[in-house]
Amino acid sequence: MRVPDDDGHWTFTHVTPFFVGVLGQWWALGLLGIGLLFLLLFVCYLMSRRSIHAEEAYLAAHGDSGLNHPNSGQQEPDALESNALAALVVRIRKRYRFWSAWATRMFVAIVLSCAGVYLFSKFSGVASPSWLGFALQAFSYGSAFLFYKTWRRATEKE
Repeated sequence: MRVPDDDGHWTFTHVTPFFVGVLGQWWALGLLGIGLLFLLLFVCYLMSRRSIHAEEAYLAAHGDSGLNHPNSGQQEPDALESNALAALVVRIRKRYRFWSAWATRMFVAIVLSCAGVYLFSKFSGVASPSWLGFALQAFSYGSAFLFYKTWRRATEKE
């Protein structure tokens, strides 16, 4: 509900105390940061999957034509640079490696942040909610799943 305050400014009376109460806690900033890192990891996952699907679509449309398929173990773009037709595949594979490397960085940052928040909650003597440990585990295991899915190349056809 919007009501005017003493200065004549309109404020939301029920929303503002909630955000001030929650964001005023020490653990809220940590969970907000971990949540943002998790969102970035999810973006890295989506972009790497997009690169894989683009490469598979290109190879399905044009055939291997001497190119090594990404599932055959050859993933180095240097081996393809001699083939002029493979320039697109080289760029796609470099894009995949770029997003996968950033996914690794996000995963490490999430795990270290979760460990730091957990250690701070246990040894600092400040009050923390009982569900904080479960939330940190959910972020850790969820990020591990996305990290695994980012680096795993699709081997089975759907």
